[in-house]
Amino acid sequence: MSSASSSIIGHITTSCKAGQASMYYFYFYFLDIRKQHWHDLVYSLLIQLANRSGPCCDILSRLYEEHDDGAQQP
Repeated sequence: MSSASSSIIGHITTSCKAGQASMYYFYFYFLDIRKQHWHDLVYSLLIQLANRSGPCCDILSRLYEEHDDGAQQP
């Protein structure tokens, strides 16, 4: 990892500890076909966001319900 990347991650980590930001992870793993597509990235990040934020979870739950409990895509 470059020093610029390390510096950015350090800054974000500090902001997270101060309650000013959130950090979520997704690893593209090319031996696992489920970890190779952008929609898997979005799905993973939404799940992490919902798990850490009650208001975001409520919004996502309403969106899910409004689309026939996931039968339709928003």
